[in-house]
Amino acid sequence: MFTLGKQITVTFFEQPDGFDKLEAHWRRAWQDEEWRNSLTAAHFLIYMAIRGKDWIKIFTPVLNEVKLANGMRPLEAVDRALAQIARPRADLLTPFGGCVTPEGLRRLYVTLQTDTEELDLGTAAFVWEPEEHVAA
Repeated sequence: MFTLGKQITVTFFEQPDGFDKLEAHWRRAWQDEEWRNSLTAAHFLIYMAIRGKDWIKIFTPVLNEVKLANGMRPLEAVDRALAQIARPRADLLTPFGGCVTPEGLRRLYVTLQTDTEELDLGTAAFVWEPEEHVAA
């Protein structure tokens, strides 16, 4: 199971009520179809992880034998989502309405990288590299 306890998730927010603000913002924003359609797997991974939910459940492993034979890994989508978090663009945090800070995202990435070592995703080579306009 890939969950983070409350004592860890609370560190991703600058304010004590950050968790409640995030849930309220996400709930309101979810009503906007355009907003919903702009989300990526990385957004869902971030949201589930900082809520302390089992974030690995949002990913469906690749089972197609042809794809696997051509080099795709069963959990390649996890690898790609973690790569987006490791090299965040400025808009990665937009859906979180300011509730998740660049520093909180960096701490989340370090925690996720440690938690996923046994998955053999190939993400160990990823180093935190935010774009210039994302304060780290």
